[in-house]
Amino acid sequence: MAKHATFNVLIVPRAKRNAKQQSEKLYARITVGGERLEISLGRDVSSGLFNPKSQWCPGKTKEARLTNEFITIIKSDLNEIRKELLVEGKEVTAGFIKARYKGLPDPDENKNPTLLEL
Repeated sequence: MAKHATFNVLIVPRAKRNAKQQSEKLYARITVGGERLEISLGRDVSSGLFNPKSQWCPGKTKEARLTNEFITIIKSDLNEIRKELLVEGKEVTAGFIKARYKGLPDPDENKNPTLLEL
């Protein structure tokens, strides 16, 4: 995949499995060159508060302001990870970005062998 492939981050709300809950979980959908992965952001938002079309919570309530600030930080972090991969000369894929975001080693890194593997 080219180093400068298309890159997009969308914030997607998903209803919880329990229909009685009046909130939705937020996910970040990362798309790089047609490859798509989703990351759970571990944040809930009241049902109907988040506008998926504008990727924003309209209004001036405390929850809307905090959620919008959180979304801005997440998008900035994901863009920064992409820039780091480009600077390092590594291939930019959704899997690499997800691994870096979650603090996992890059998929192409050689792990130190364990005693059993040796």
